[in-house]
Amino acid sequence: MNQFLDFYTTYVSPVVYIILFITVIITSFYLVKMLIQTKKLAKTMNIVSVSQESLQEKLNTYTKTKNDIDKYYRKKKDQLHLLLSTIFFLKFLEKNKGEK
Repeated sequence: MNQFLDFYTTYVSPVVYIILFITVIITSFYLVKMLIQTKKLAKTMNIVSVSQESLQEKLNTYTKTKNDIDKYYRKKKDQLHLLLSTIFFLKFLEKNKGEK
């Protein structure tokens, strides 16, 4: 039993510690790599978020402009219909006046 303990403390224990130490170093490198990738991803998400907000503002502006243009042309269309109705009504009155 004593020989096994001597063998363990002399050869196995340092190897186990070295393997453990190497595993910790490799794991820490992967952790740092993941943190760097996460930071890059966060920057990209921030850029995309800002772009999305900018696009949303532009869309709101264009929608408002489109609605204003639609209102203007709807008003002009109504004015044209009124003008045409008035012209036809006057033509009708003129025609009826000529018949009497």
